Amino acid sequence: MAPIVKTLPSYIKDCQNALEIFRDFCFLDQNKLIFTMDITSLYTVIPNDEGLRALKHFFDQRTVKEPSSETLLRLAELVLTLSCFSFGGNYYKQTDGVAMGTKMGPSYANLFVGFIEHQFFSQYHGPKPELHGRYIDDCIGATSSTKEELTQFITAVNSFHPALKYTWEISDTSLAFLDIKISIEGNGLCTSVYYKPTDSHSYLLYSSSQPSHVKNSIPFSQFLRLRRLCSDDSDFSVKSEAMCQFFDKRGYPVSVVQAGYHRAQQIDRQAALQTAEKETSDSEIQRLALSFRNPHLFHSNVTKT
Repeated sequence: MAPIVKTLPSYIKDCQNALEIFRDFCFLDQNKLIFTMDITSLYTVIPNDEGLRALKHFFDQRTVKEPSSETLLRLAELVLTLSCFSFGGNYYKQTDGVAMGTKMGPSYANLFVGFIEHQFFSQYHGPKPELHGRYIDDCIGATSSTKEELTQFITAVNSFHPALKYTWEISDTSLAFLDIKISIEGNGLCTSVYYKPTDSHSYLLYSSSQPSHVKNSIPFSQFLRLRRLCSDDSDFSVKSEAMCQFFDKRGYPVSVVQAGYHRAQQIDRQAALQTAEKETSDSEIQRLALSFRNPHLFHSNVTKT
């Protein structure tokens, strides 16, 4: 199912893919609005029969139909109908939706919503957003339509399928999507980092009994994340100053933090947004499993009393 998900028009792979989409977007008119839509309890509200019908729609469109659609549908049906758990001494079987944590859950939910989106967009004749993307149950969009036209569109989406209910937000300035703060700037979009109110920035303590190379790599990884998220260099500098304070509170040496910052600063943002291509496929990798005892785990601090 995962390869089919990638073909959906609204598919957003991850935060990095979203940043690339926002970077390339341009408004078509003077009206500029952005919006987010979140599907409520997606995994648990998908009717089994409609979910399987959505899968059949996509399975039948494959150029190579092996395994057969019937075989794949039967396997999916087993996953959906044989999900059992115990609570309070009683046993329960899930009758609708897909269980959280199942491997097929995200792809199944993605394809179901993609199928409903396909039906909706083929029937809706009002103004449609120029940008409409979705990461599983989180939708993001931008449009040059009026607020009334956008509200009409969102209302129509929210009432199209009884199982899919959305909460939404519209703005002419900025909104949060995943860990990205998206703002309207000129005829395009600019981005920065977004921290949830509950984010305590509890990075690994430097006094932790972890290998030094693990701890020393954390500041760079976070500064590189900021390099990707912040579309403006001055904003990157401001957010990096705050990041330095976060690491200072976790006991990181200034030299380690500064080294991570300068290393990330030297990377061009466009290069930071590029995904490294894997040179070797999984099928070409020969794996050898050996027993291994990591001496780094037996740090002297562990034995202190």
